[in-house]
Amino acid sequence: MARKDDRRIQRTRKLLRESMLELILDRGYDDISIQDVTDHANLGRATFYLHYREKDELFRDVLLSMAEEFLATLPKQDKKSDQTLNTKKLEMLFSYVEDRFDFYRIVNMGRSAILTSAIVAELIKENFKVFSTTGMETYESITGIPTDFLLSFNASTLKSTLFWWLENDMPYTAAEMAEMYTKVSFFTNFQILRAGKDMELQKAESNDPGKASEQEAQNQDKAQSDTKENAPKKENKKASKKKDANKSEELVQEEPSPESEAPESDQ
Repeated sequence: MARKDDRRIQRTRKLLRESMLELILDRGYDDISIQDVTDHANLGRATFYLHYREKDELFRDVLLSMAEEFLATLPKQDKKSDQTLNTKKLEMLFSYVEDRFDFYRIVNMGRSAILTSAIVAELIKENFKVFSTTGMETYESITGIPTDFLLSFNASTLKSTLFWWLENDMPYTAAEMAEMYTKVSFFTNFQILRAGKDMELQKAESNDPGKASEQEAQNQDKAQSDTKENAPKKENKKASKKKDANKSEELVQEEPSPESEAPESDQ
């Protein structure tokens, strides 16, 4: 009996989602009501409230269903080709959104734009590890930045990139967007890791003055060594300049003056 009820619930929710999706494409999110959704699905208004508290909750379920549909199409993770595979997954994400351009363009207008942005950011944050080549825990252990903050930062960046692409009528292909995002994301995350390692080094040096002094002494020795190596070069350069100057003086002395070369005048 429970299974039949579960199937009935799933079937009813699917009808409501499909009804809302069709109405959004036809009239936009802001202009439809719960009554419109139930009438279009041939269901009673009371049935709607058995499954959802409000229209926004159904809309979130529509976006969640799309996210699950997309995630089901992704290939399994392969550690040997993480970078290539994750770029491919990003390309698939941009392609998925591109195929539903009309829907995302409509829900990014009016009041629904704020709601859409919040829900999409939340869904990307929950599933961002699918696109990440390095675990967020690694960043946290090295940089001390909380994983939740890093996930929010990366999810917001990806969401903003997607919406920028749509708002500008997709000036680049899905493959180009995935490639550009991967490069920028890699560079940003690399800088975060490098900064974290630098902080670790500074902390270690402050906790171990002897090590810091040893490093400073090594730097001074290197500087002195460089000075000694460069000293002969400087002396040779000076000698060369002096030699050139002496040659110039000799040439001036050897050159006959105009007076000595002038012919004697007849008396």
